[in-house]
Amino acid sequence: MIYVFLVDTSVSMNVPLSGRLTALEVAKAGIDQFFKWELRKTEYERRNNKYMLVTTPSRPPASRSAHVVAHVVAYVVAPARRSPRPPRLHVQTLLTTDHQTLLAHARSLQALDLSNVGTVFAALFEYLSLVRCARTRADAPAIGRFMGGHESTLIFWFMDASAPACSVVPGTDADDVSVTQTVNIPGLRMPGSEVYRQPFRWEQRLYTIGLMPDHMPVHPQLEWLSLNLGGQFWRIGSMRSMQWCMESCMGATSTVRPGVLPTHAVSHIEGVRVRVHIDPDETGAPQATDELLLYASATSSRTFPIPEAYWPERYLTNTADAAASGGGGGSGSGGVFRLDETAQRDAYPTLTLFRREQYYPLFEGFPVDRVGMLPNAVSAELAKLPAGVCWPVYVQGSSFKPGYGEPFGFLKQGSTNGSVYLYILPYKFPTLFKLLTAVVGPKAPIRLPDKWTQSFLAYVASLPCYYVQPLRNALAAMKLGHLWPTDAVRGIDGPAGVPVYKTLARITEYGERVARMASVELDKFVATVQAHQAAAAAKKPAGGPSGAPSGGPSGSGTSGGGTLAALVGDNVFKMSVDSMADVVAAARRLVTTTGSAALPPATAALPDDSHAPGTAPRRLTARRLSQSDLGKPPTPSPPAWPRVGISCWRTLLLTPTLIAWTYGRTDSCIRCR
Repeated sequence: MIYVFLVDTSVSMNVPLSGRLTALEVAKAGIDQFFKWELRKTEYERRNNKYMLVTTPSRPPASRSAHVVAHVVAYVVAPARRSPRPPRLHVQTLLTTDHQTLLAHARSLQALDLSNVGTVFAALFEYLSLVRCARTRADAPAIGRFMGGHESTLIFWFMDASAPACSVVPGTDADDVSVTQTVNIPGLRMPGSEVYRQPFRWEQRLYTIGLMPDHMPVHPQLEWLSLNLGGQFWRIGSMRSMQWCMESCMGATSTVRPGVLPTHAVSHIEGVRVRVHIDPDETGAPQATDELLLYASATSSRTFPIPEAYWPERYLTNTADAAASGGGGGSGSGGVFRLDETAQRDAYPTLTLFRREQYYPLFEGFPVDRVGMLPNAVSAELAKLPAGVCWPVYVQGSSFKPGYGEPFGFLKQGSTNGSVYLYILPYKFPTLFKLLTAVVGPKAPIRLPDKWTQSFLAYVASLPCYYVQPLRNALAAMKLGHLWPTDAVRGIDGPAGVPVYKTLARITEYGERVARMASVELDKFVATVQAHQAAAAAKKPAGGPSGAPSGGPSGSGTSGGGTLAALVGDNVFKMSVDSMADVVAAARRLVTTTGSAALPPATAALPDDSHAPGTAPRRLTARRLSQSDLGKPPTPSPPAWPRVGISCWRTLLLTPTLIAWTYGRTDSCIRCR
């Protein structure tokens, strides 16, 4: 799984939230609490987990004027594909398995900026989409959507109540800066972005953690955005609530605390979301709609896909027309494959469900993708029906003819625990099972009849072209490869008069071209982020922590004195002192001589190399300024006489002959320790 921590770093996060703790400090504590329970998992359980840290800085030039405008949309589709927007310093860490580096960056965050939330969301979605296209190949267009191969992504957005009102968006004019009242997410500009209408994907879920008092109203768009991305909005008003929230999120406790969300663990749920239209009428208006969370992960089976909502052959352009438009003709004849706005996918595929009591016996040994789902109203209604009842599932527009086409699967109650599953099968599977029953079994003919072969070829020609290869693989897995007429299938034409294999070849070329372009853009994105991080690290002092922003306490010391940390580093370590009192007196004299009236903050770091790279500097405490740190060997203390731990009931009752010699506390013994 992928866990993304999006932290608002606007100046409003400096407002006290829980006692003296600011909203930003509570957000940092939430990230620490997350990894506290994450690291308790075994290495096998989190072997595939990746983490990412993103912030929301945006500093408009001071010379620009700003005015307030109201945007009423949540995302805007980009009119044309361009190269991805160059990432700025809001990407603190790319996808990594090193949690220590992420925690070091998170603990050094400062709230000094305004927040451009929409642009940051767009850059985040672009990066995740590039990873899907270039590395996992889970976003191939025009071949349907498989259940497996997706890495579930959970985005935790730590923000305060004023975040939507502080979003800064550059306007069209060079001297124009707009402060939006809602979150405006621009459309993607990456290769293959024309395939989707929305910037997010079906395996991504957004959990907004609103750091605000209980009496403060919640902006309606925040709740809508979280629900639209498959997540929830959690209100956090104190440090204790944040700890309880993360414990529930990670499944560390089953106690439901009133007023604290979530009520159950969500961090371990891997799945994709789909929309369901139930029993549409003649006009296409459904009687009810619902959203299902299907349990699917990167290791789930990929036998058959959910069909596309369009017929692919319609978007196969002529070779001459493609050459005239500058697209090239591809390899061989048959034109090139191009998608337009009419073939764009929704982030969540829309399934049409007819609540008809059907019975579909599965062909014995035939491979099938069986996917469970989170309990919902649809599964609760189906569970009340007799066992074996199936509800067929369709995708509108998946056939060559207008309408709902043919079923590609069904919902059915399980035979053991009463759970409801989605069975994904070949397109038009009832016809296929009838054909297989006629030639497989004890009464199977020795030679395939010509009539059966013609019927099978007609069935293959009626399928969307991306089902041909999965169907052939399924027959081969059943050791029925002899039923596949290879030469005849290569010569058949689809309903549009285009050879099936040529259409499939053009679609494959289109997907490979998009994957190559996405790989190039991903390398550019990663190189840009790494260059920004290297430039930021070069501006920091040599002793600063990894990932800490420049200008912080660790880099604020001046050459002629200034903070107490700089004075101690330059002078006190060179003195010969005998006790901590001498150190304090020397520091006071140095403050008096330099005219510095303010003491440093508690987190001021001493400019030395005593701490390991990538860790926070040691604090200015009495233990820090010990004699061993000043270069003198510690004075040996007289040996303490051992005392008998007679207050331990185990020593008195269980082993009366054992004399426990302990050092320190008298209520501890060897057996207790």
